[in-house]
Amino acid sequence: MNARKSSTTEPPRVLALLRDGERLLLRNDLAGAYKAAMCALALAPELARPPLLMARILRRYGRSAEALTLLQDTVREHGDDADLLRELGASLSETGAFADAVALLQRAVALRADADSWYELGVACDRNDQPAESLQAARQAARLAPNHVGAQYLLARGLMAQGEIDEAAAVYRKLTRLPAEAAKAWFGLLDLKTVAITPAELARIEALERDTRQSRDNRVLSAFALGHAYEAANRPAEAVAAFTRANRLHPRVPPWDADAQTRFVDAVQHTFAQPLASAPGNLGEQVIFIVGLPRSGSTLTEQILAAHPDVDAASELPYLQQVLREESTRRGQGFPDWAPQATAEDWQRLGEDYLQRSARYQSRRRFTDKMPENWPYAGAIRAMLPGARIVGCQRDAVETCWSCYKQLFAPGQLVYSYDLDDLARYCADYRHLWQHWRQRWPQACRTQSYEALLAEPEAEIRALLDFCGLPFDPNCLDFHLARRSTRTASAAQVRRPLTRSVPRAERYGELLAPVAEAVARAQRRTG
Repeated sequence: MNARKSSTTEPPRVLALLRDGERLLLRNDLAGAYKAAMCALALAPELARPPLLMARILRRYGRSAEALTLLQDTVREHGDDADLLRELGASLSETGAFADAVALLQRAVALRADADSWYELGVACDRNDQPAESLQAARQAARLAPNHVGAQYLLARGLMAQGEIDEAAAVYRKLTRLPAEAAKAWFGLLDLKTVAITPAELARIEALERDTRQSRDNRVLSAFALGHAYEAANRPAEAVAAFTRANRLHPRVPPWDADAQTRFVDAVQHTFAQPLASAPGNLGEQVIFIVGLPRSGSTLTEQILAAHPDVDAASELPYLQQVLREESTRRGQGFPDWAPQATAEDWQRLGEDYLQRSARYQSRRRFTDKMPENWPYAGAIRAMLPGARIVGCQRDAVETCWSCYKQLFAPGQLVYSYDLDDLARYCADYRHLWQHWRQRWPQACRTQSYEALLAEPEAEIRALLDFCGLPFDPNCLDFHLARRSTRTASAAQVRRPLTRSVPRAERYGELLAPVAEAVARAQRRTG
């Protein structure tokens, strides 16, 4: 096979097509860019730059798998091209092969340590749960290109994860000065949740939220930011109005089917109400699963456990759902339908698969897997990893739903949270199924009440540690001092000591009546 020629040998016609394609891509004219790239590929299939351009276009179209195949073929013939390695690394990162992406992007940086290469390496490290390396790469990218917007956001995210809240706030404030980034930057700043803003800054957010020339996405961001700003300024009526506008504007993609979710929960409960086969009794004893609704104290619970010298906090791991999803694909049958047919050997195989995927977090006696959405799978956890502990976080339902309703989650994630009735039904489904798990396996499932933790922190922390098979350690009382990375919406809050405060529902009074009514309707539905 002939090696691809370097870019210096590109014929004038091909160079012109590549320039046109890159210009059109910059203008977001994907159709025009695609046409130019196709022509360049047809004229010079042996060159490196035409497939590189095409891969960039395919990624923008959301066709990451096609881009990945094209880049892998090209890199085999031209493996010392930093641009190709960077693009391949970014594509691998998008498709979930994070460790491979990091390795390729490290090669790209070694060949050419420019801002784009450092930035892509930082993104891959962030996705691969390497927060310190991600922050280092973001700093390098920002140093080399101070106006690299992506690097600035990555830097702010890394600083927040490491607890450098003031530095993160400074980055966001700088970004608010860029008109195209103002909405996203204001949201990032207010989403830190512990940073005070000035009256002048509040006025700027108000003006931005009123600007109907913004895109829909930016209007959503600015409305959420304004809601948080009003809440911090103790203007509850205006905060409720802003959050309501934000949630109504949110596109809710993919659409949420609350009835389908309830049917799934009922099917899970019915399936695991009967005795099923399971793996050996001590398999998974090193794992502590932390589940529940977002904003119900799961990050706080993990932070407390992470302060213990025998615990490694892994944060939100995707592995449990990956293992179950792949088993469903292998069987050609959805979960939980195949569970009654699974043998003890099957469950052991699945449990060992999970443990293999999470091996990097097993350097201590215990590790936490704080994926809140794992709550429907407690029955599968008991079958796969019967030695594991499961902590179900619980907070007042109105408080939880209101806190979720105020939160803008990652695109495509937790879309139930943008409608009060859907959110309240999800909360009721969780509580109903969690009660079933607690009754079924009281020795393996513990309810961690957020309110109880605030009221009696030492007693609750001692009980939590005992449930997890850990001796008491006073560091857990000073969990806010623990030096660890956390990237959830509570990242700044869990770095403060526990304080007993007036519940938000009391501060808002009748303004939260729609939330309380939605919760009551959902609770009546589940009995």
